[in-house]
Amino acid sequence: MSKKVGLIAYLVLLTFACESENGKNFSTTDRSTSEHNEPPRNPLEPIESLQVVYIGASNCNHCSSDEAIEKITFIKNRLNEVADHLGYQTWFTGIAADEDPVSGYEHLKETWPYHEINTGAYYYNWGHMEYIWGEGDFAGQGSVPQILINRSTYRIEPAGMGIGNAFREEQLVKRYSGSQDLALLYEKLMEDDFEKIATQLGINSLAD
Repeated sequence: MSKKVGLIAYLVLLTFACESENGKNFSTTDRSTSEHNEPPRNPLEPIESLQVVYIGASNCNHCSSDEAIEKITFIKNRLNEVADHLGYQTWFTGIAADEDPVSGYEHLKETWPYHEINTGAYYYNWGHMEYIWGEGDFAGQGSVPQILINRSTYRIEPAGMGIGNAFREEQLVKRYSGSQDLALLYEKLMEDDFEKIATQLGINSLAD
């Protein structure tokens, strides 16, 4: 390889790395920077977790203002601390009610990191069908912002050398819908006593 070709290849790789770091590409770079405790890497090991679902939209001031971003980020980080104190795994899901998937992705980047995200298709995306237009306890109102706290179990059923089936079991613990509800959650999480927070949120017995 000539020096010129080698230099061009190096610059291309460097540019790609920089763009990935800045969130311009959908890559594992963003996931690897997660400050939250990560789920088990063994795909056959069940994941028992406290799942925190954030539902927002880039065109909603109660979701995208600086104050809202600060509060949502604090709520996520605080719930992670409480879960860690109780010995629970945390799993963060981000859902954007944006018609344009890119604008929804950029909105979710404001409160990064997440273990999984869903964006695009407005109120018809998978996340809304599951957590707002769902059945039973998951039937809610189409308002944003929302934060759901779930008890979740993910497991895989092997079949020979491959995967036979995958299962996800979820139980809604608490739903906070609208800016006023999130403000109340924010105030509760300002408490220093993690055990008291867990009792108030109903998450102190998830392992039972």
